[in-house]
Amino acid sequence: MKTLAQFIQHKRDEIGFSTKGLAKECNLPLSLIEDIEAGKELFLPVTVRQNLAKVLKCLPEESIGKRLYKLYSFTRNN
Repeated sequence: MKTLAQFIQHKRDEIGFSTKGLAKECNLPLSLIEDIEAGKELFLPVTVRQNLAKVLKCLPEESIGKRLYKLYSFTRNN
C-alpha cells in the first residue's frame, strides 16, 4: 500500500503536473503540496482532500484515492 505522500506524487506525475502546477490547480499553497509529498502533512481538511481528489482525477477503486474520491463525490452531490 502506498503512503499518502507516494499516492499524491504518483497521481501528480501521472497527469503531468509539477508541484507548483498542482498547487495552482488545487488553489493550495505550494508549501502544503511539498509538505504532503514529504510526508510531513497527513491530516488534511476535507476541502483540501476534495480539491486534490478532483484535480488528481482519483478513481473510486484506488486505495488511498478511494477516501479522497468518496469525500469529493459526497460533497459534490449534496
